[in-house]
Amino acid sequence: MKIRPLFDRVVVEEEKEDTTKSGIFLGAVSNADSIHVGKVLYVGPGNQNDDGEMTKMFVNVGDKVLFNKFSCAEACIDKKHLLIMRQTDILAVIE
Repeated sequence: MKIRPLFDRVVVEEEKEDTTKSGIFLGAVSNADSIHVGKVLYVGPGNQNDDGEMTKMFVNVGDKVLFNKFSCAEACIDKKHLLIMRQTDILAVIE
């Protein structure tokens, strides 16, 4: 099933544990309010500002991102645990 997020929302699949190319471990920790890592699966078109212009989306499909677990809504689609959040709730893109 394909999902089309609205406005400035992004659909992310959380990655349980991972390491960066330099060997830094970015895995899941027991602290529930810690920062999590995920992969962007779908990106909305953006939001309209007060002037009627579309805002730019700074994340792309395939980006690895850092986010706070409490800033998103959870959904289970096609037996996949997905997170839906606003672009502004993403803390950083891992390059």
